[in-house]
Amino acid sequence: PPLAAWQQLPVRAVLQPGRLDRVDHTLDAQKHRYRPTGRPEQIAWMNPARIDALCLEYFSEARLFQGVSAQREAVSDATLVLRPRVVVKQYIRPSVSGTMLTLGTGLIYNILGGSAHYRYVVCDLAVSVEGASGRAITTYTSAGQSGERLVTARADQLGPLVSYAFTKALEDVANQISADNDLLMRALSASREAPAAQGAALVWPAGTEP
Repeated sequence: PPLAAWQQLPVRAVLQPGRLDRVDHTLDAQKHRYRPTGRPEQIAWMNPARIDALCLEYFSEARLFQGVSAQREAVSDATLVLRPRVVVKQYIRPSVSGTMLTLGTGLIYNILGGSAHYRYVVCDLAVSVEGASGRAITTYTSAGQSGERLVTARADQLGPLVSYAFTKALEDVANQISADNDLLMRALSASREAPAAQGAALVWPAGTEP
């Protein structure tokens, strides 16, 4: 849940379907850098619909706007349209004594059958903000990182890591939106006056570009 009270924007927000991408990395000990492991393991609960639901719940509870909806029909001239994109990146590294046997599911074990690897999660979040006409206003970005944990076979271990990193990124984006309260209202007014046919250029008021 939100940890701070933000300055509420005097408009409603409509959350449009977001995009979710995933990338798993393992540490290349010889080159001392992480590299992608290929197609990530499929996890049922980690899907775009779940991300959309979490964003809707978070922004609703934060009361950052006068109201938040996922229905396109709720869009009016005094509405901000939010489009989230999330990239969930998992990083796995071996311990000093670890012996890598397989990368298949990201759960890697040593010859004794116990985990010899650690992992942490980074969530890159980008929330684009548009006027009701579809004219772009700006995009807020943030990255949240979990702590590092020993890899286990527990199916529920990854969830808390993703949740922590994602919530940190959401909170930071909410802080940015709240700080730009006045600028967003001026930009929204400008987007209502400028027809969408003129393009989707940034419409921050002159001299206030981020």
